[in-house]
Amino acid sequence: MTEAERIKQLENICHAQQVILDHRTQLIGQLLNRSGMGAGTHIVENRVTSGMDAARRL
Repeated sequence: MTEAERIKQLENICHAQQVILDHRTQLIGQLLNRSGMGAGTHIVENRVTSGMDAARRL
């Protein structure tokens, strides 16, 4: 596998992980809103965003 192919594969993996994280964040936000803890959604989104930023730096 060439370096370009490895980079493309990593980009695809990162994108898939981002889609999964976005979906989980939405689900967690919905659950928190139902339980009257809407402020918790912001904390979850910050953690997800910082995780994606860390993945991009790899």
